[in-house]
Amino acid sequence: MNCSIEGIDDIVNGIKLLSNEQNFQDIAKVNQSVANDLIIALRSAVPVDKGNLRDSIESFKSKKNANFLWVGPKYSSKKSMFEGGNHAHLVEYGTVDRYVGSRSKYVAANLAKAGVKQGFKGRMTAHPFIRPTYDKMKNSLLEKLKKGYEKVIIEAGKKTGVFSESR
Repeated sequence: MNCSIEGIDDIVNGIKLLSNEQNFQDIAKVNQSVANDLIIALRSAVPVDKGNLRDSIESFKSKKNANFLWVGPKYSSKKSMFEGGNHAHLVEYGTVDRYVGSRSKYVAANLAKAGVKQGFKGRMTAHPFIRPTYDKMKNSLLEKLKKGYEKVIIEAGKKTGVFSESR
């Protein structure tokens, strides 16, 4: 699931005209503050009581865009498949009928050794928590971003003399 806010790069590029390192740190603080609000709401909306899904919800800096944060479950490494938020999509969207078993004698033997009963395992119903939480909070998050960016821009403008003190 992606959330894209159009125009943030334009705002940041405009601030570059007034730029110094402090302005970029202030923008990062605004972004992180909004992300933290969403993280708290998502963690409280997780429909499962046990496991690591709730604790795996974090914010991540984008590798491609320094002004972009991802918020969602952190996937753990493939070595530890059942840790972290690797199963968040299954909780959010549910599953079709699931079967455990294999045509491979080797895989079937290892499943049996592990005590895994083969056959029909059922279906997991969807318990959406990410999309409804985001939809409920979208307007307040955008408003908080606008106010935070406006404050950074005004402060940067006052320091550089672009804005007068009368505003």
